Amino acid sequence: MFQQIRKWKWIISATVCFLLLYMLPASFIETYYSTGIFLFIRKLLDGTFGKLPFSSFYLFVGFLVVVVLKWILHFFREKPQPVLQRLFKMLSFVAFIITLFFILWGFNYGRIPVEEKLHLSVEPITQEKLSEETQETITELTRIRKMLKKDTNSIPQIAF
Repeated sequence: MFQQIRKWKWIISATVCFLLLYMLPASFIETYYSTGIFLFIRKLLDGTFGKLPFSSFYLFVGFLVVVVLKWILHFFREKPQPVLQRLFKMLSFVAFIITLFFILWGFNYGRIPVEEKLHLSVEPITQEKLSEETQETITELTRIRKMLKKDTNSIPQIAF
């Protein structure tokens, strides 16, 4: 029985993560995950991957490329596994990625909305109001532009 559970562990954990996100109250997620566990995770990631001179997303993509290449090479070198078994392993890998996403960030989607926390009243903007705001911005920018002095030493054309 434990062998079966071990085979399904990532699929079960991804399903549990989805259920927790939709079943736990926002106040619980806010208190225990967002202002607790997530702050520790964030400090850990900032102290490690945050020090890299490039985005850690490139490491993730590189990891995925290595995994996919390994699967492809395995497919041609070894005796192929049955299609259902291969699909199950792929589904388990996707469930692992989903679980990792939830642990590292995903539960933040269940937080109390910032509008509620700051007691903001959010109203949808009408087309007329949007046009009015745009026209006011254009008028203000035109006024500011007229106040600017002309530059007598323009930037050489080669700079562009």
